[in-house]
Amino acid sequence: MKAGTVARFLAGATATVLAAGCLERKETIRIAPDGAVHVELEYSGETQQFETADALPGPAAGWAVQRKVKREDNDKETTTLTARRSFEPREKLPASFAALDDPDADLYLAFPTTVELERRADGLYMHFRRTYVARPWAYVQFWQDQFVDDDIKQRADKPLEELTPEDRVRIVKAFAGFESFKQMELLQSAIKRLGADVSQDAWLRARQALLEVGEDTDWDAVVERVGGLAEDERDEAFEAESQRLLDRTYRAFVDELATAADWNQQQTQRFEAAYARAKKHYQITSEVGGHAFRITVHMPGDIVADNADKRDDDGALLWEFSGEAFRDRAYELMATAKLSGKGNDR
Repeated sequence: MKAGTVARFLAGATATVLAAGCLERKETIRIAPDGAVHVELEYSGETQQFETADALPGPAAGWAVQRKVKREDNDKETTTLTARRSFEPREKLPASFAALDDPDADLYLAFPTTVELERRADGLYMHFRRTYVARPWAYVQFWQDQFVDDDIKQRADKPLEELTPEDRVRIVKAFAGFESFKQMELLQSAIKRLGADVSQDAWLRARQALLEVGEDTDWDAVVERVGGLAEDERDEAFEAESQRLLDRTYRAFVDELATAADWNQQQTQRFEAAYARAKKHYQITSEVGGHAFRITVHMPGDIVADNADKRDDDGALLWEFSGEAFRDRAYELMATAKLSGKGNDR
């Protein structure tokens, strides 16, 4: 039971864990004096990292895209995705990579971008602004800190043979407790998304039904079932145990909530669809948190103000940050350039 194995079991979302990693997202934005914009993207990483729940640039969203797959010497497969798109002056720039008819468009990473020209007494100015919309995360981090403290982390980092049976159970129960309360947050988010009128006692009854699954679980038996397996088999076994637990807690919650709230089958199905969307939103936030962003902006005229991290030798503005930058707060890229003096009539 190495740390990675424990993390996979307790993360509770196998697909998310397998897809997680540092996807490098490079973007070059070139802005013409009239406000026309040309965007070039280059995303690179292990091929499995492109199996993300988030929207990536594609033809359905108006991008010209190419993919190149390469097999490394260590048998690792990497992918490079390049995409290009041009926009006319005053054409609205996309706020995400979602296709126009995508029903999950509101779940994806959003980055509204504007280029505006402003005439002032002393000349013509251009304002570039991009806002990475905040994605809630503190509600998850809170429960992780509650259950997975430094002591649990230190124990989880130890090799299996150095852990006592009590240590193993304690680790599994701590991470499973975190997963249960994270799941509860997502269930509550689904209720809010649905706009359902759920009474306080109905919510509390469903909450208790979820928690009782964990209380009734024989954790010693769980650890014993997988502890003696070979490492590769142990990984799969922990993932299977994780999914079984989440399926049971979910079913217990939904069944009790439907009974307590007197929902019919249609209302229950609507709630389950809302929960699937809440899970997808969380999955995207989790995945994107490990991505590395490098945004380069070329603007005409003289840059008079910006919040870029640095400038290249050619004067281009450069921002570098990770996806954690817009957890729980918006992250903004801003720059203003002066294009002309008072006497120049553009």
